[in-house]
Amino acid sequence: MNPDSWSLWRAQVAAILRLEIKKNFLAKRGLWIYLLAAAPVALMWTHAMLNLRDHRVCDLGHDSLIFATMFQFFYLRFAIFFGCVGVFLRLFRGEMMEKSLHYYLLAPVRREVLLVGKYLAGVITTSIIFCTGTALTYSRSWCMFHAWRLNSTCSRAEGWDTYWLTSAPPHSPVSHTAVCSW
Repeated sequence: MNPDSWSLWRAQVAAILRLEIKKNFLAKRGLWIYLLAAAPVALMWTHAMLNLRDHRVCDLGHDSLIFATMFQFFYLRFAIFFGCVGVFLRLFRGEMMEKSLHYYLLAPVRREVLLVGKYLAGVITTSIIFCTGTALTYSRSWCMFHAWRLNSTCSRAEGWDTYWLTSAPPHSPVSHTAVCSW
């Protein structure tokens, strides 16, 4: 392999990647994947708004347990699996159904370069969609808590130590406090 062919392949993969990412994010067939990723976000924010409306106090330990259960059973076992199936099936099967794959096959691009470009586009698409959904759902756990609630939760020790052990950066003062009190 000479260096010129590697640079050509990188340029071709980048071109295919740009086209496929644009197609994946703007496809009307992919709307259900956005809904799949947004379902836990809607549930957690609805839970927060109902707690505010009813003047109930949110419990960080309980809400983090809800998030962990939703992430384990809905996101990992259902949403991410079927979302990836949908995205990756559409990469080739959708092109065959729309009769547009032959444009790629007629272009002077090696098949493995086409495959790598489409694969990377699928990975980037699903990563962005589901990581955004997870981050929005996780951020809901923090938006309802003020400093006084965090201090009162910490003093009552309602799962606080375990929560911080799993979510705080290793060298932050919070993780050292959690390790010492645990």
